[in-house]
Amino acid sequence: MAKDLSLIALATCDYDSTMGVGVLDDSPILKPQDLAGKKVASVPTSGEFPFFPAYAERVGLAAASIEFVHVDNKVLDRVLMEKRVDAITSFALGSASAMLSKGVPSRWMLYSAAGIRNHGQPIATRRKTLEADPALCESITDGLLEPLAYTLTNPQNSLELFHREHWAWLVAARHRSPGSARARAGMVRPGRLHGDDRPRHALPDGARSQAARSRGDLHQPLYRQDQARRVRLDQRPRPGLGIRQVSELNNAFSDPDQRSRDMTTQMENELLTRVGPGTPMGTLMRQYWLPACLSSELEADGDPLRLMLLSERLIAFRDSAGRVGVLDHRCPHRCASLFYGRNEEGGLRCVYHGWKFDTAGNCLDMPNLPADQDFREKVKARAYKVAERGGLVYVYMGERAVAPPLPALEAMLCPPDETSLSARQRECNWLQALEGDIDTSHFSFLHTGKLTIDDIDPNHLERFQFTDRAPRYHARPTDWGTMYAAYRPAQPGHLYYRFAHFAFPFWTLFPNGPLADNVLAQGWVPMDDTHTMAFTFSWTRKTPVLSLNKRGEPLPLLDRVSPTLPNTADWFGRWRPIANRSNDYLIDREAQRTISYTGIAGVFPQDSAVTESMGDISDRTRENLAPSDRMIVMTRRRLLEAVLALQDKGTVPPGVDDPEVSGNARSGDLIAPEGQPWLEAYEQTLRDALHPVMALAAE
Repeated sequence: MAKDLSLIALATCDYDSTMGVGVLDDSPILKPQDLAGKKVASVPTSGEFPFFPAYAERVGLAAASIEFVHVDNKVLDRVLMEKRVDAITSFALGSASAMLSKGVPSRWMLYSAAGIRNHGQPIATRRKTLEADPALCESITDGLLEPLAYTLTNPQNSLELFHREHWAWLVAARHRSPGSARARAGMVRPGRLHGDDRPRHALPDGARSQAARSRGDLHQPLYRQDQARRVRLDQRPRPGLGIRQVSELNNAFSDPDQRSRDMTTQMENELLTRVGPGTPMGTLMRQYWLPACLSSELEADGDPLRLMLLSERLIAFRDSAGRVGVLDHRCPHRCASLFYGRNEEGGLRCVYHGWKFDTAGNCLDMPNLPADQDFREKVKARAYKVAERGGLVYVYMGERAVAPPLPALEAMLCPPDETSLSARQRECNWLQALEGDIDTSHFSFLHTGKLTIDDIDPNHLERFQFTDRAPRYHARPTDWGTMYAAYRPAQPGHLYYRFAHFAFPFWTLFPNGPLADNVLAQGWVPMDDTHTMAFTFSWTRKTPVLSLNKRGEPLPLLDRVSPTLPNTADWFGRWRPIANRSNDYLIDREAQRTISYTGIAGVFPQDSAVTESMGDISDRTRENLAPSDRMIVMTRRRLLEAVLALQDKGTVPPGVDDPEVSGNARSGDLIAPEGQPWLEAYEQTLRDALHPVMALAAE
């Protein structure tokens, strides 16, 4: 009886296979007897705790030989992950999934392996309901049991299904509400369960059909511990530059607990890095115009060009009239690749059966069909909208009938004869490539770690990077993305600042000269999840970058232009640096010992070596972020906020409809009085700065 209701059990949840002792995946503890003399954390009020003495007796372990540590349930998993204890007692599916969501796999010795079982958690109904409609009760019970039984009996298929369909929703749930995330989140990969984890269930006779009875057992719902309180970034900006004051983010590293909460989880990493069709980040990217190739890569009636863009295989070509088309590489007839097509007489003709398509994807000819069977008006190759401006071909891959405006960063709108535009490929995920541009302290090590103040012209603005290699930071969300100011002591009573920006969806403005004229922008365009094309705009009249020592000699191995291999026709054959992963970036160990911090020639190859060495997609759960990574943390948070706002509410991401919001953003360095607020120094310098004569955007 419960609350005066007469209840009857229709099914009993059997979760004995989840009780056990958990250790980290790399733990030397391999069997129960190895727990002797070890420190084991438990929650005295937890349901599995009373069963441990019986388990220890069954496996021949003296419980008195274990040092038990009683902890609160909220920190149980954490004390194991931080290796404060050797093992924990818990429900495996709950703790294992929570730890794995933070990138920490575990192993479990289950009580069920010792024959200890615990039945509970019934599915119940009122007796009169069962008597009145037994078929309904059976259907509901079957519906509850079937997916759980499938999960237990087909774990690998279930995991693949989960990761394909629901991982983004789980991250969204976590951001929406910590409480609801814990209550609603489904199964995450629980690590490796060892012991007797075969499914079982028990049912009263007659309650279910024999077929349903064989489908497996029920178990406790899986809970995913929320790891962080999230800071809202959607409050309205103040007038002016649109730089938002978010004190909680600015103080994100004031204590160790906050540092751990700002680490990126595996699910968040998946959300940030996957860009293919249907992925949340890929959907966000497709809201914007995307740089695709240099205009110079396409000639009228010239060779078709393979393009890999957001994991889609596309073909670009310039027709006889100079118009550019970007089509799905598969001919809509029989899916032969249009790369082999003939670019002639106003269209691209598939060589398989001669079907021909114009730059908009319209079928112009079906020469293999009799005239009375021709149906060209009903066939269309998948074509994306294209725009060309300033020597760059842009593609819009979104769903709007009318595309949004082209991006409007200052460097993109310089007069063409005063603009340097280049492309280079990096063989890793777009985000880790981008993050190098918003990490200023690495310059004093990776690129110039072997230089000293004695090597630098005493009047050069960047000399202060060599008197203090450990800057402090200000960082702010902005209307276009995020910005930071790294600062160090300069001459007495002054500070040396280096400003940089991230602008949605993948643009960076990094300090490469004085703020007064450092007009540049770099776009890290995802080719797919593991390859990125960097397009760099730079105003040719800007102050030259630091490249000479005080005697006027080139600084060793600090070349800013890196040679590339000849372009090839394969999907990843364009703009590959000569110094690359396959040849260890031509590292010179003798140079590393004598004249260079890395022994690698060139700034881009130096950056490539470290970012590509992180792996195709960096495992951010292994990071230990520091105060110097404040801009990294803030930018990831901004991206996640925008992805989830688009996914959950349809909120248009920053800068899609109003790209001019980023037009006044600029990076660079300056010296300001110590008492002057940093944003005031930034705004004042921009007001007095040298601005190129802007060209009208050729929409």
